[in-house]
Amino acid sequence: MMLKTLFIGFLLAALVPDEGVLRAVLFLTGAADVEQLDETTLERFEAIAARPIRLNGASRRVLAEILTPYQIAALDDYRHRYGDVLSVAELALVDGFGKEMAEALSPFVSFASSRAAGLPADSLRLTHSAVLRGGLSAGRTAWGGKYRLSADDRCELAFAARKSFTESPAGTAYLHTQWHEWDFVLGDFNARFGQGIALWSGFYLSQAGDLSAFCRRPGGIVPTWSYAGTGSHRGFAATWQRGRVQLSGFASAPGLKERWEKRKGSVTADFAANAQMYGLKGQGSLTCYHCVEGPSRLSIDFRHMLGPADLFGEAALNLRDGTPAAVAGTLCPLGESFRLGGRVSALPSAFTGRKNGEYAMLLGMEYLDGQYVVLKGKEGFGSSVRKNALFFSVEGSLLPVPGVERRRQFRGLLRWQRQLSPAWGLDFRLSQRNRNYDMPNRTDIRLDAAWSDALWTAKGRLNAVLGRGFASLAYLEAGRTGPQAFFWLRGTLFRIDDWDDRIYCYERDAPGAFSIPAYYGRGLAMSLYGGWKIRWLGGKWKLYARASALAYPLMKEKKPGKAELKLQVAADF
Repeated sequence: MMLKTLFIGFLLAALVPDEGVLRAVLFLTGAADVEQLDETTLERFEAIAARPIRLNGASRRVLAEILTPYQIAALDDYRHRYGDVLSVAELALVDGFGKEMAEALSPFVSFASSRAAGLPADSLRLTHSAVLRGGLSAGRTAWGGKYRLSADDRCELAFAARKSFTESPAGTAYLHTQWHEWDFVLGDFNARFGQGIALWSGFYLSQAGDLSAFCRRPGGIVPTWSYAGTGSHRGFAATWQRGRVQLSGFASAPGLKERWEKRKGSVTADFAANAQMYGLKGQGSLTCYHCVEGPSRLSIDFRHMLGPADLFGEAALNLRDGTPAAVAGTLCPLGESFRLGGRVSALPSAFTGRKNGEYAMLLGMEYLDGQYVVLKGKEGFGSSVRKNALFFSVEGSLLPVPGVERRRQFRGLLRWQRQLSPAWGLDFRLSQRNRNYDMPNRTDIRLDAAWSDALWTAKGRLNAVLGRGFASLAYLEAGRTGPQAFFWLRGTLFRIDDWDDRIYCYERDAPGAFSIPAYYGRGLAMSLYGGWKIRWLGGKWKLYARASALAYPLMKEKKPGKAELKLQVAADF
């Protein structure tokens, strides 16, 4: 049975977030590694990569899924002056982008232009996207499905649903329409404004792994086409835009999602409004968020380019009791290779409604080598990386619990990436956390090594954690990628005796099946993952499969292992 499972996994090999797409997602989110991301975020980028956004034809609402309002304004100004942007090289010349940003955006954008010679003018085009998946583990089943019908950017209907091995069914759905200057969303959506003090739904980083993550990138109201829809709103939203002014608002029903899926909880109402103005040097907005049960907040935020420095901040007020909160920071280049960043925040518990407040100061430094190494077997943009990249940050936080204690925390992160040759690369990371509550100290040391010649790739990791005890994990994987098929084989060994020392390690899986298991115990794991891309019945089909097994033969006390088989098919018409 295991041989049959592995054979099926080998045959169904595919094109999912490849290494280039994953690197781009990390750059755009500011995460230090894949383990810092969440399922919904990666699902969103995978969906965009499957159907890239037209830079020269998409609405501002669609562009806001990957660009900041400042970048949208700069792109609009450039197109009015010089015409459509037709390449990554030209996008890098637009104010607010640059070479690294343009390369990171390249998997998610299209440069199709109705102004270019030989291309027809834009016309209404219907497209369909569908995904079906299933899984089997120890007699339990899991399933999931997605469907999206789009008429360009003018109208879109989408839904997604799933049931995991251990959880009850969940899902999201939305109807999005565009009419003149208006955008309407009925269903599930994320709302992200300012620096996130007053209103920010969905994913955000708990620890910055890159200077770009010091400052959040507000995206406004974006529909959610996700299996889980964690942290999203469910209700009605509208956006109006004219010139450099944008107004947004929504009404949502917290608890409605849990009520439908789990038949429990109460349904209340939330309301929000945002007025934003932006230009070539920055942006500013006013946000009001009212919760029937919970804090109601009013905030003003800004982002402004002062010479080479990027300044940002937000000040807010809890309208129920007058408690203030604020965050402010800057990103400043020093020459061609160095950048410095800093951020301070004051978020009292009376403002956030959480059990403890947060007063923090974050400082960071980034060094990017001016030398580039051309990767083996690569061509065009994205074919070269910096020879050395160094990032260092320190953060001190006071986390007081009202009437209990003054909790303190210190966190530091050092990351060094070195491209040794066109084929070999190293990635070293050291993180340290010290605090005066719970588990006081935790040191995490990790070294990743990778070799690639464009078709074949091999990777390995050594990870050690010193916390309540000593924990370690190591894996080695190898794979082959091609224009239509790929596969990856991985073996993992781990020794982790305390749950507080658990190690999270990203595992390759099909789109929408984002997997970062927490390894604990003494054992080993094997997995085979791959896929196949074909054209059939006028559409693009992608078949995925993943077979895995986990065992604990090294433990003194017997612990049951598990085996899983997952299959998925995706189609675009």
